[in-house]
Amino acid sequence: MDVQLVAGRFGLLFGQTGYAKRYDVNNDNSVDVLDIIATANDYGWHQ
Repeated sequence: MDVQLVAGRFGLLFGQTGYAKRYDVNNDNSVDVLDIIATANDYGWHQ
């Protein structure tokens, strides 16, 4: 996943317009810095 995609949704909470579960990497119902860090740590991995 692209860090910019996650960062672009920074601050969104579950239920808000624009929130998507796929960007909430740690499944805590918010897109926050922890999701951005987790995405950055996976940089270069492919599924």
